[in-house]
Amino acid sequence: MRQIILSAIILACTIKLYAQETSRSANYMQMAIEKYKSMDAHAALDLLNKAIEVDPLNHEAFFWRALMKRKTDGAAAAISDYDKAISLFPDPKYYNNRGVDKALMGMYQSAISDYYQALRLKPDYGDAMFNMGYSFYELGVSDSTCHYLQMAANLNHDMATRIMKEVCKEGSSDSN
Repeated sequence: MRQIILSAIILACTIKLYAQETSRSANYMQMAIEKYKSMDAHAALDLLNKAIEVDPLNHEAFFWRALMKRKTDGAAAAISDYDKAISLFPDPKYYNNRGVDKALMGMYQSAISDYYQALRLKPDYGDAMFNMGYSFYELGVSDSTCHYLQMAANLNHDMATRIMKEVCKEGSSDSN
């Protein structure tokens, strides 16, 4: 009986400590987002590093740090943080943003794979549809370009509607 009580006390203390660390990590994240809003990406990045140090399972901190790395160091620097965020919690937003960074690096096929994953998790994700259409456009696959731009436009994605008018014409066909 004594061991059960001792185990319960240790478990309660561990849970309390984890809750405190999670709260601290959330505080660092909130401060980082405020720094980001005030256009101080380097300060935001420092705060996100602290958030991750305190709670290495904070997938949102990895996501935000990837966004800051894109701003401060370029798209390639962000990929590993998107990978980590996705491994912790496969959010469609994480896949979509990793795809954007891959597209920025000219890795359109790999970006398309990420957009597919985002759409698998959230079939009505207009940004992922638009980004998929853009990547197909860059690869010269016009039917797929227009298909995904149309799907995004159907979800009231304004940019998809505008671009579709320019690049999608009747009778377009895949060049691949």
